[in-house]
Amino acid sequence: MIKTLVPQILTSRTLAALSYSGRAAIRRIRREPPVLQAFIEPGEPYSELLAQALPPLADRLGARIHWHQVGPPVASAAPERERLARWSQQDAELLAQEYGLDPNASPSASLDMSPVETGEALRLKLGHYASAMTWFEGEWFWGIDRLHFLENRLGGGRQDLTLAPPRLPEMELGGEMDVYLSLRSPYSYLILERLAQVRSVWNTRIHLKPVLPMVMRNLPVPWAKRVYIVRDCTRLADYQGCDFGRIHDPLGPGVERGLAVLHHALSNNKGFGFALSFLRGAFSEGVDATTPQGLNHLAQRAGLSWDQVRAALNDESWKEAFELNRQALFEMGLWGVPSLSVDGQFAFGQDRLARAAGWLAKSATPSES
Repeated sequence: MIKTLVPQILTSRTLAALSYSGRAAIRRIRREPPVLQAFIEPGEPYSELLAQALPPLADRLGARIHWHQVGPPVASAAPERERLARWSQQDAELLAQEYGLDPNASPSASLDMSPVETGEALRLKLGHYASAMTWFEGEWFWGIDRLHFLENRLGGGRQDLTLAPPRLPEMELGGEMDVYLSLRSPYSYLILERLAQVRSVWNTRIHLKPVLPMVMRNLPVPWAKRVYIVRDCTRLADYQGCDFGRIHDPLGPGVERGLAVLHHALSNNKGFGFALSFLRGAFSEGVDATTPQGLNHLAQRAGLSWDQVRAALNDESWKEAFELNRQALFEMGLWGVPSLSVDGQFAFGQDRLARAAGWLAKSATPSES
């Protein structure tokens, strides 16, 4: 009961709305302007982009910014620090181009920021762990990718967003794309939902590359990071128009049994359907995939029989196959999911699906899905 109750509280739209409206009412009664708390790690690529993009946005929205200097997150929150640093630099340069920002600017040098100790203490008190973060009245916004949510909160649902996320193309792209995913990743669920909407239009071959969840690879995830991920995925799901929130964590045997079935489903051209069914069950329907009944339900609606499920559960060849996926992911310089690969170009995160679509449009030829 506790395992399902906590996610319901974290993903409750009603509780969030009451909290935000209550804070806004107090601010208006006091006749105070909106105040944004921005946490910057000087030299860190996403922090520099935030320091560049946030001031004009705040001016437009009539908000003030309090700048706080922080150091890098602890190792448990960013376990692959070297890979993260290399990827962040590459990704931020492309992100700056996509949003019309200067990839070489270092605006943090001119900011009047609180000392590191003060900034980190406030960040911890408010419940976060990372840099390039903005906090506003109970809600966290990462980098520039989430500032459209901040704009909507302060602008009352305006459509002319300054930093609107890129739209996915609605045309045939062809080509092939590898998608590295985990059966315990809500972001993997969200990207599969998006791909389910567009893959027939794109006419792109999608190759799923499952890997073990980080926590099952001895990479523990701190509580603050779990909370942020669940809340972030809640608003992303609402933005995408898909269900999210009835969560039943399949950690451990549930994931392993799901991966075994997924391995066989992939060989029967039913891998995408089963992966989406499994992730929907885990993150939007509260299906307990650790039980035979739950797993059978998720498999059957993907077109797999119980006999096929039993055969898959008696075959451990998935372990070696999916370990090769992890090694390939690391060879690309990435470490987390979902990650995308198109024609030798790589991206990390469901936020980069539009970028991968651009690669498909430039280099792929039409192909049967």
